[in-house]
Amino acid sequence: MNLFAVLPLLKARLADLPDVHTVQSIQELAQLLEQRDIQPIDNALYVGLDGYAPINQTAGNKRMKKKRLSFSVILAKQFYGAVDVPHEDIATGEMLHRICASLQGWQPETADQRPMTITPFDEVQAVEPLYYDNFALYPLRFETEILINYSKD
Repeated sequence: MNLFAVLPLLKARLADLPDVHTVQSIQELAQLLEQRDIQPIDNALYVGLDGYAPINQTAGNKRMKKKRLSFSVILAKQFYGAVDVPHEDIATGEMLHRICASLQGWQPETADQRPMTITPFDEVQAVEPLYYDNFALYPLRFETEILINYSKD
């Protein structure tokens, strides 16, 4: 009954990755971008819902509806000056690879080990990296589909 039930599991999965300092909500990232006195945390991941959209269906039970959920995972990497660009550091590429490897094909489960989604997470096109006050923000984007039951029972 909760459209976003996978979000806490997504954050927990990312928090278990090696070298991740913290996993925060997109709200913290928005505050960083608005208030220049707050800095991102190196190796922090910011997770946010990009959107949810119904998927057209031509037949079947109209009380059951497929929806596509999209989530962004943004890696913050600190750098100092033009010669210290994070994407030239092998650790940045390795961290982005670990994030993708952890989520690509992942299908979260309920406590009784039933799939929470009808499709595994799939990496899709994200927005471009953002360079901000000695930090680079590297966005990744993942989608999955869920099935919602709108019956009154």
